[in-house]
Amino acid sequence: MSLPGLKSSFTNADLNAMQVTGASGVNNFSNGVGQVRTDVGQVFLENTQIIPGNDPFPFQVTINEVEPGIFEYRVYTGTVNNVIPKIDGKALNDPTVAGLPEPSGEGDYRIAIKCYADAPPVRFPKTNTEMVMISPSESLLDTDSYGYIVVAILYLTAPGPNRTRSLQQMVSSSLWAERHKYTQPGTAWYYFYRV
Repeated sequence: MSLPGLKSSFTNADLNAMQVTGASGVNNFSNGVGQVRTDVGQVFLENTQIIPGNDPFPFQVTINEVEPGIFEYRVYTGTVNNVIPKIDGKALNDPTVAGLPEPSGEGDYRIAIKCYADAPPVRFPKTNTEMVMISPSESLLDTDSYGYIVVAILYLTAPGPNRTRSLQQMVSSSLWAERHKYTQPGTAWYYFYRV
């Protein structure tokens, strides 16, 4: 079986099932017909469906239609100082965790980690750190009790059958964080670094 139009990197012929080609041979692949499996710089073609080879990365947000017309936003597991954030009290690595529900309004929503803090010398962030959806009208200001890090921005048009959804991913790794607090109220500063 071959896939017409998909050329290997070293020949101009159609790429056949289980034919080995260089990694540059995937330049012509797109979602559709044929399945791609990579193995140390080689590409093997199997079956009849192309599946992108991108593994999810920490805090990657995806759009999921859980039932017709009902959408949620799944966040893949990541850590902040080895703390896994939660959604509705369930850690992101819990197989039963649901995604964040789709807002009913339109605009630019921020999907963020809300890192809770206590006065030092307590560990930062607290284990009740959570994923939140922040509406365009809500403030994203840090306080002495918590700090935010935006992992993605969700762009939604008006609800209805022609609603469009798009995501801009802001974070693509687990994070290290620091909290600096002075004695006066309202002086906490939060710093986030890629791990």
